[in-house]
Amino acid sequence: MDRIADELEHSTARISDLVKAIKEYSYMDQASLQEVDIPKSLDTTLTIMHHKLKRGIHVTRDYEPDLPR
Repeated sequence: MDRIADELEHSTARISDLVKAIKEYSYMDQASLQEVDIPKSLDTTLTIMHHKLKRGIHVTRDYEPDLPR
């Protein structure tokens, strides 16, 4: 039961992250010119495409802290 509860919690969190990422992604094309937060956009893309990463692949996020928008 503990394993099932943990899996349910993980799955629910993953679905929540995906919904949030898709909402952010869908607002990207609303203006012809807009400022973009590159690290946030990359994280959103990685969240959406997470299922494509094979087991054993680790993505290191090492963004410059002062990137311009």
